[in-house]
Amino acid sequence: MTNALKIAGPLTPHALRVARSLPLATAEPAADAVLAIGDRAFPVEIKYQARIGAAEAWAVVRRSRERGSTYGPTILALGDRTTEEARRILEQNGVAYIDGTGNAHVDLPGLYVHVERPQPSRQTRRGAGSPRLAGKAGVVAQALLLEPDRDWRVIDLAARAKVSLGSAHAVLARLEELGIMEAGGEQRAESRRVSNRTALLDTWAEENRDLGVRQVGAYVLPTREGDIALTIGRVLRQEKVVYALSGVAAAAMLAPLLTAVPVTTFWIDEAHPLEDVVVMLRAEVVESGANVLLRQAKNSTALAFSEERDNLHLANVFRIYYDARRDPRRGREQAEHFREEVIGW
Repeated sequence: MTNALKIAGPLTPHALRVARSLPLATAEPAADAVLAIGDRAFPVEIKYQARIGAAEAWAVVRRSRERGSTYGPTILALGDRTTEEARRILEQNGVAYIDGTGNAHVDLPGLYVHVERPQPSRQTRRGAGSPRLAGKAGVVAQALLLEPDRDWRVIDLAARAKVSLGSAHAVLARLEELGIMEAGGEQRAESRRVSNRTALLDTWAEENRDLGVRQVGAYVLPTREGDIALTIGRVLRQEKVVYALSGVAAAAMLAPLLTAVPVTTFWIDEAHPLEDVVVMLRAEVVESGANVLLRQAKNSTALAFSEERDNLHLANVFRIYYDARRDPRRGREQAEHFREEVIGW
């Protein structure tokens, strides 16, 4: 007979419900928090949150590291729902978790549990004063990512990201609360510096959503040179259209991987209607079989911090990573390769 995993501790009703959602597990309120199976018992610290996303996962990891150096017990994270990114972060950093949808991971000496039941993604909602890193707040996050070793004052960050002082301050305040930002040097008490760049990237990549997106799929007849990106870039430059190449096509240029790039993605400035750009490119709008995807976002936020490289205007490396990982055609594989080779963390 298989031994049941026993979960005990100062469990709230919500935490108790989540703990009991794991098959072959029992959970009971108790003064001391432990995970036990058979004659083995492991002291734990139980942390319950209704939703655990990338930001919350990194906060739990930080707590785990702080306790590990002094107290030893692992942390068991309980949540009604966890995101795929959060589960990856927790697993890679040795934090056990159980969620109310049936996902679980516990890896201790003589005790291993792993259950994976991915759920449909849902958009993150945050309360007032706690901005999700999307839209202009996402641009602030990218500014921080591009210069992670810099001491940032609110006024400097607002100017760099071209946002209001209030928007910049709200992002800094939330990231400091999450332990992703910390106070800067002694001579600049009002400044903040990124303390966990990996956590910042993971949080932005999970939370970012481009607002007001329009897109057109088109087919551009390949030229003799065969490089569609260079051909389109040349035309857009001649027509003075502000653009940025992004996604898998841009990632493949900077970190080649043996995979086909069926669709080349360009972000186009709002000032240029996509229909006019199609005409400039002598392209054909198609429902299927497109080899080019033209996209626009509200306030052209997807073009933030783009730069010229090898006769093409490329999105910044973090935007390239973000767009690549959202591509359904092996994009996540290309994105992780790009992150390892180009970003490095």
